[in-house]
Amino acid sequence: MATQPRVIDLDDGVDRRRYRCPKGHTRWEPTNNHFYCSSCGRRGADAAFTHLVDHKTREEIPRSQVQLTSDAGDYEDWHAAGD
Repeated sequence: MATQPRVIDLDDGVDRRRYRCPKGHTRWEPTNNHFYCSSCGRRGADAAFTHLVDHKTREEIPRSQVQLTSDAGDYEDWHAAGD
């Protein structure tokens, strides 16, 4: 059975705080096939990672199971348009 993707609204502050980098920071951004955390980068830690942590459930969610959306549309759609 296929797992439903986790939909995260990049414009929703609650979503942005609920889903965190593996170190617990909320300042993450999506990239092509992974995520980047500016807080980790400033601390000299490895800032690239492949899963988010749901702070509410402690579940690790791989990038492949995350669907990102915003007022501009789905991330995959507007990211592909920039290529």
